[in-house]
Amino acid sequence: MYNVNLVNSRYFDITIGDKVLNLEPCKLKTMQRFLDMQKGDSEDLIELIKEILNKNKTGYKVSDEVIGNLDINEMAEFLNAYFQWIAKEKSSNPN
Repeated sequence: MYNVNLVNSRYFDITIGDKVLNLEPCKLKTMQRFLDMQKGDSEDLIELIKEILNKNKTGYKVSDEVIGNLDINEMAEFLNAYFQWIAKEKSSNPN
């Protein structure tokens, strides 16, 4: 029998401000929200980024102020790097 609890956890390391976070892969519903945004859905990009950043190994909650200080280029680069990491992890270990 396959045990989902045995899947190795993988983390995306990011430094934001003076804090280093080890982000966990996002849930499928978060990925779907991002894809819906790409199609013109009015979902708030900042809330999505906050959700992704707050799903980290230590449970650290990134403040609205820190996220609000990111410019659009930093947000876009973060999302690009994060989703590329997810795609790479998925292709290297489909479990």
